[in-house]
Amino acid sequence: MLYRMNLIVEEVGEICQCLTKGLGKEKLAEEHADLLVLLLGNCI
Repeated sequence: MLYRMNLIVEEVGEICQCLTKGLGKEKLAEEHADLLVLLLGNCI
């Protein structure tokens, strides 16, 4: 479980990077999708 939490924190960090560096909507959407996959995996 700790490993999955670390992955979630990493994805949130990548989302923050996208927002602060202005990497574009495509990259931001990709990072949100990655986070969603991790969260759904936790629910299962």
